[in-house]
Amino acid sequence: MAIDVTTIPIGGPALVKYDGATFYSKGDITLNITKNTLPIEVERDGKVDERVLDDIITVSFTPAGEFEALSVLFPYLTLPIGRHITGADKALVIHTFEGRKLTLHNAAITKMPNIIGSAEKTIFGDVEFTSFVKNNTERTDAASRWTLADEALTDATFDPDDVLVQSYTLAWGGDAPWNNMSTMEGFTLEWNLGLTDVKTDKDGIITKRLNALDVSVKAQPIGISKSDLLAKALVQGAGAARGRSLNASAMDLIITGTGVYIAVYGAALKTSPLQYGRSSMLIGQLEWVATRSYTAGAPNPLALIATEAPEEP
Repeated sequence: MAIDVTTIPIGGPALVKYDGATFYSKGDITLNITKNTLPIEVERDGKVDERVLDDIITVSFTPAGEFEALSVLFPYLTLPIGRHITGADKALVIHTFEGRKLTLHNAAITKMPNIIGSAEKTIFGDVEFTSFVKNNTERTDAASRWTLADEALTDATFDPDDVLVQSYTLAWGGDAPWNNMSTMEGFTLEWNLGLTDVKTDKDGIITKRLNALDVSVKAQPIGISKSDLLAKALVQGAGAARGRSLNASAMDLIITGTGVYIAVYGAALKTSPLQYGRSSMLIGQLEWVATRSYTAGAPNPLALIATEAPEEP
């Protein structure tokens, strides 16, 4: 059978609009639809059917690297644990440069992008959104999840100069050499985001709740000696008692670059390897984890992602 190539669909490049922000992608934008099913089994025949429980729609991509729309990309830094991640509908729009527009009417971020600080890499990892049924809408209604439209796309927001690729300085506390560290290969800030499905028997998954958030930073610093590292590891002597709080020896980890200010609050050194070999640096990749602090009984944020240092109160 001959193939007419004009009948092969091509998605073409697109951008994403969400919550007032416009995102260009480093690579493909992927919309994935997965069905959660219940197998129907009988003893004689085994599985005889599957019943659809939920249709999971996700959109994932890697932002091009403009360090902007930070409150959109990192919405859970100040959200109290236990809160729903959706409220009033927030639409996610995938708009192709050929003029095709797909609108998911109710979406939320379900994976915040890791931050990769390096003079050899762009600054963001991949981000994921999940689409839910419109609030207060039957899932069987037309357009309860999405709509398609033909609409010309005009956008002039992208500027390659806004894509950040640079080196960074790390400061952990105020004492040398920890207060001014360069790195071998930059740093990686990773999020461990815990979300729990909220579902009803009639509607299935209607949203998710925030149940956990952890923050860690990994970097291989330059200028730290073996004695410096062993002292901070605190594995012996005063303060090394079993059962102690990581927060007891924690200090804020501040990461800065041009147009970038990142604070990991109450950062505690959790992994501190020493490497002995002819091709290895003595100080390996260290890992800091954020620890929680409280003010008047209320939890403080674990991290701040900003373009500049906050003003002193």
